[in-house]
Amino acid sequence: MAARMRKTAPLLALVLLGCAQMGAPPGGPVDDTPPSILSTFPAADSTRVRPPFAATITFSEKMDKRSVEKTLRVFPTPGRIRTDWEKTTLLIEADFFDRSDAMPKGPITILVSGRAEDRRGNKIREPYSFSFTSAESLPRGSVSGAIEGLSKSAKAPPATVRAILPAEGDSTPARILLESEASREGAFRLRPLPVGDGGPRLVLAFQDETEDGAIDFERELYGYSDSFALTPEHPAADSLRIRLVSADTPGSIEGTVPVDEGTDSLVVAVEAEDDTAAAPSLTEPDSTGAYRVTDLQAGSYRVRLLRGSIERMRLEGPDSATSVLSERSLVLRPGEAVEEFRLPEEAPEPQVTH
Repeated sequence: MAARMRKTAPLLALVLLGCAQMGAPPGGPVDDTPPSILSTFPAADSTRVRPPFAATITFSEKMDKRSVEKTLRVFPTPGRIRTDWEKTTLLIEADFFDRSDAMPKGPITILVSGRAEDRRGNKIREPYSFSFTSAESLPRGSVSGAIEGLSKSAKAPPATVRAILPAEGDSTPARILLESEASREGAFRLRPLPVGDGGPRLVLAFQDETEDGAIDFERELYGYSDSFALTPEHPAADSLRIRLVSADTPGSIEGTVPVDEGTDSLVVAVEAEDDTAAAPSLTEPDSTGAYRVTDLQAGSYRVRLLRGSIERMRLEGPDSATSVLSERSLVLRPGEAVEEFRLPEEAPEPQVTH
């Protein structure tokens, strides 16, 4: 969330007591040392925090204020946020820091983006987040992993990372549980997360080129993790892998077909339902019944197991097949690799003879 800068009344001396402040001395060698965060108030993982208060972040040196404020995020999103500076300390005021009846029941997380710079343009080593709560304890859930396929452009933003409770049909929309940011290498961690309530969760990652907090599916790289659950017995999900894709990243389908009568004259045809002019993808399964079709753009497909000559189908189309043995439909997302797509969907039951 971009912070709206407003010069407020003098900083609260009580809030700043105990917060370390250190500025880089004038003169000397060229400063190429990345800035770091020395302390925060409330301290990371604080519990039973009571308003009124203002959060503070003390950096190791004077910062480029705009680079810090523009990408500062507070989660849950407050109705308002104000910032001010006292040398190397950033003061953050939000509406739910003022009154007990406005404090969220769950944790509050503040994120300093990896795009934050000191006054000489040195970026902070990695994004930094800290959480605190008015409750007796913080939730125990956490997820971590790595993102693949990040843009190599020097101007590309770090990946925004969100833990999501997916939508349930049309009645319950998707809900963001927590938002953070990946390192430049793609490593990420999201904590604290609720444990044991709701259903399976996902992690969404995207590079927000437009810096508007929303995914532009036509222009920006994005990706999802596999679903996972956080339980009291297993509150952490580690080693998640997320592959970023774009709208035109091709996907693939692979699976098996029955081999009871051999695979001679068997053909798997994959046809786009929303682009009838596109040539179908045809392939013959190998001797084990395995097949794979690649370079498929996102969309709806009809996947059929046919019997006939693949050479004739390439000339006259799949409808020239002598018979249709199985047919299934599939919606393919950009870059998705669908595995174990069996034709037919269920393996035939063995025939019992007497």
